[in-house]
Amino acid sequence: MLKISRLSSSCDDGEYKTVFFDDFLGDDLDPNVWLKGYNDDPPYDVIGKDTWTTWAYPDFVKVENGVLKLLIEPIDPARRQKTWINKSGQQVTQTRRFGGGVIVSNNKNFNSSSQSGCLHYGKYSIRAKLPYPASDSEPIAAFWFYGWAGEVDQFEMCIPDCEEIQHTVHQWSIRPCHFHKPQYQLIREAPPGDCPVEPHASLNVDSGLPSGFSNNFNTYTFEWTPYKMIWSVNGVVTHSYYRYYELELGNASPCYDVQNPFHPLECNEIPKDQLLDNVWESISWNRFSEFFMDLI
Repeated sequence: MLKISRLSSSCDDGEYKTVFFDDFLGDDLDPNVWLKGYNDDPPYDVIGKDTWTTWAYPDFVKVENGVLKLLIEPIDPARRQKTWINKSGQQVTQTRRFGGGVIVSNNKNFNSSSQSGCLHYGKYSIRAKLPYPASDSEPIAAFWFYGWAGEVDQFEMCIPDCEEIQHTVHQWSIRPCHFHKPQYQLIREAPPGDCPVEPHASLNVDSGLPSGFSNNFNTYTFEWTPYKMIWSVNGVVTHSYYRYYELELGNASPCYDVQNPFHPLECNEIPKDQLLDNVWESISWNRFSEFFMDLI
């Protein structure tokens, strides 16, 4: 945690304005807006990651009657196996039984040539039906953001369980105990020996699948503000991740101790342009405030 002495930015209570909407008219995606597959050089635009279990073939992305369909289906046997040189210079041969449709926001549409991503604060919603998981396929449905800021999953399905969806914040090269732990409602910060820097740390919260998740369209929303992130399904908030916290009075420092709870602060609860003596910022928010992400 970082102690904050002064904040000068004010709260923005204005209504959101729609700046982008896609109702998927026509029979294909607009390539100025969307890329098929992952935003990476071949063959990783189809591979994704070496450990993943589906190939992101472009023909698994369909647009029909105003609906985008990201298919998850068995692949023809002739297309199941690939051999490539991985990013460590080693040859890899792998067989994947399933193909999965993937699209990524094309950041050039937002006047950006940066590979770090182009989306930042805002409110992002999709209406979607999720696939009904088959026991032998373990499909993964996801609505997520990735870039230099880190990774935020509005939802992932079948990671690890197919009976629920999981909302997750990911960061790299930080102490995992810097994340807000909802079971204690605090920020854990241990001495370095107890909480070493790790290549990857994450905070995840499980949420029940909405009724009729496979047969009906449901609305999944991620709101990213300078003060907090909010996950909601059909307008019902399922999780919030805050940037600023107040240490409970009587505790001198943010120690690794469940008796030292931090309470999340809404924007209007933090005095502006005056000295502060008990406002703390989550270290894991640093990259989210400085960098951008793409939608996948």
